[in-house]
Amino acid sequence: MAVAGEGQPQVIDSHLHVWASPQEAAEKYPYFPGQEPSLTGNAEFLLEVPRKGFTFFIY
Repeated sequence: MAVAGEGQPQVIDSHLHVWASPQEAAEKYPYFPGQEPSLTGNAEFLLEVPRKGFTFFIY
């Protein structure tokens, strides 16, 4: 991977992991018991976050 400032473009991996909302999980896509997500990650939430001025977490 190139270091910024060396004439090479910086590569940013901007993908997101999306999972079912609680309602979708209850109706169509149940999680395996004990494997429910601890963070919100449904598509509607992830699309709304930038509109409200929040940034995504980095881990």
